[in-house]
Amino acid sequence: MEDECKMADFVDLLEKMLYFFKEVSHGDKPIYDLIKALVKHGPLAELVNELSEEHTLEIINALNAKEIEKLMNIGKRPINIFALISTGKKIVPIIKKANRGKGVSKLISIFTGGGDGNMENSNHMLEKIMNALSKEHTVKMVNALSAQDVEKLTDCLEGECSMADSVTIIEKMLNIFKGISHGDNLIYNLIKELFKHGPLAELVNELSEEYALEIINALNGKDMNKLMNIGKDQVKKSEIISIGKKIIPIINKAKGGKGVSILMSIFTDDEDEKNGLPYYQNVPVGLHPGMSVYMQGTVPERNNRTWVNFQMDFACGQDKEADVPLHFRSHINAETVGLSTLQAGRWGKEEKFLNPFRRGEQFEVILIVYDFGYQILGNRKVLCNYRHRIPSQNVQLIRIDGDLELQSLSVMGGPMMTLPYHHPVSDGLHPGMSVYMRGKVLRNCNKFRVDFACSKFQDADILFHFNPRFSQGTLVLNSYQSYRWGREERHKNPFQKSEHFEIIFIVNEAEYQILVNGNPLCKFRHRIQPQFLKFINLDGDLEFQSLTMVGGQIVGNLLLTGSAVYYPPVPYIGNIPGGLGPNKTITMRGFILKNATRFVIDLKAGQNIALHFNPRMKPWRYVVRNTYLNGTWGAEEDELSFNPFQFGQYFEISISCDNHKFKVYNSGRHLFNFAHRYATIGHIRTFKISGDVTLSYIKY
Repeated sequence: MEDECKMADFVDLLEKMLYFFKEVSHGDKPIYDLIKALVKHGPLAELVNELSEEHTLEIINALNAKEIEKLMNIGKRPINIFALISTGKKIVPIIKKANRGKGVSKLISIFTGGGDGNMENSNHMLEKIMNALSKEHTVKMVNALSAQDVEKLTDCLEGECSMADSVTIIEKMLNIFKGISHGDNLIYNLIKELFKHGPLAELVNELSEEYALEIINALNGKDMNKLMNIGKDQVKKSEIISIGKKIIPIINKAKGGKGVSILMSIFTDDEDEKNGLPYYQNVPVGLHPGMSVYMQGTVPERNNRTWVNFQMDFACGQDKEADVPLHFRSHINAETVGLSTLQAGRWGKEEKFLNPFRRGEQFEVILIVYDFGYQILGNRKVLCNYRHRIPSQNVQLIRIDGDLELQSLSVMGGPMMTLPYHHPVSDGLHPGMSVYMRGKVLRNCNKFRVDFACSKFQDADILFHFNPRFSQGTLVLNSYQSYRWGREERHKNPFQKSEHFEIIFIVNEAEYQILVNGNPLCKFRHRIQPQFLKFINLDGDLEFQSLTMVGGQIVGNLLLTGSAVYYPPVPYIGNIPGGLGPNKTITMRGFILKNATRFVIDLKAGQNIALHFNPRMKPWRYVVRNTYLNGTWGAEEDELSFNPFQFGQYFEISISCDNHKFKVYNSGRHLFNFAHRYATIGHIRTFKISGDVTLSYIKY
């Protein structure tokens, strides 16, 4: 009674006294007096004094001696909340009935660390949260949580729980909090406490309560647990990418995008090994004029290196001693980028330029290969030119290393065709076919020509002569047969110096139809039948980048011209002639707008989407594949080594299928396979494309 006994002594004594009193007809009264005397010094004294004798005795009869002893010792020594929750679940209903709930919050406060502060630090946050609950929701919380749940929650607050252990408890608490008018604030306090030990602490602490609550409301319990356990249970990026999609727009809005790099570094881990650095990409055919290298990433807010924070090497091999035609490195502290060449084991003179990159910000680097050297763009602005010291054709490997979050690296285009260029056409041209050509007019261009000819030799007959002349401002069309030119047809020259262009020559029964940059230009009637065409010859003052024959597959004696749609509007929805089937290919060419974020290609059977193909450029660069069947989206696939689609670039996509899968190609290179989830591929009859692109043609 003087508060000097040990627990072991007291339990033994109390059990004997309770056993004796309960055998006495008026024994409840001595028990009541005894309990009031035992708890008069502890934090339970106020609660007991507020209860009537009837309800105090009801509590006493609900507990055993050990449970009474635990209550009595609250506030005298640290007691794990795990040891008290079962006791609380027995007596909270009695207190609620006896005191109209007034004592429930007080009791929970005692359990979670109220009183004189002898509980562990983690329980102080529980005390604040529980005290903020109404009586009704306090009872709901106590009834929702088992003793094991509370132990897990305590471990989480101490930074020692795993995802598997904590997901149930978080979901239970969130369900209760979200039913309370001020529950968002309680969730906010709990989440800040849960994240204070993990890698998300920096991000959460930098967000205002308003935006933190917006993120909380966008996520469920499993989402929060995955975020909380990043770095503990090796949560994969693929497992939490859906979370990033939910919260990155909020972080962008809250911090002007500064938090996105923090989030990305969390998802991918800041360490070089986790970022896949150093990163290597083979360039088996070398780099040639007309090709470009695109790199996107983020410079971390805090870098581990004091001088060079990242570098990119165009190397002649994997050996460390191999020549490096171009060495590009960023000096954040010195605010410069440096370019140099390693040849025969010796570094050449470094050329330095102002560094456009900043810590904590995303960046883009584009290196365009020209005859004279490289043009380097940083964040869409021309940074510098660097003249070749070693031919770019010798480059066999691109190597990236340093303190950066590398998000994509891709080599664009193929070697620029040298002029004069001769493109063979083995079976001639036929109605329904077309020729697609892309290039750039040189700054000092005088003229160029495209000849549909019967051979590649100079005196061969020319079915169709296409000849822009810049000195005259005209476009001349003609034919050449039996060593004589025919009658010229003249039109206004639609081309501009230093500008890119597209030309489509469509073969009709009676004429060629010519489209330039998406606009109908003119027609030229056949003077020699197009079936006699053997070569397309090009020459003149232009950068020639691409020439493609559309249609014209010969099967036996049958010509399969297919069908094509030229310069359709976007969004575009069209029927697939005859439906999709094995060995059928859909090809499209177009241009990704300079401010593009994404575009979408859907192959549909009624309302079902058998293939949803969604390249995304911002805020993350990845390619989503999915299905939408019977009103439900399927499991997303988004793993690719890199996203080859760049804003401000042309693209060519081909989609074919067999009985098991779709096969998708970009610029003739295999991009991915996607296994069929919709079984009846013959019912796929609709093609849809939308988003931030323009289209040159779609060929079925």
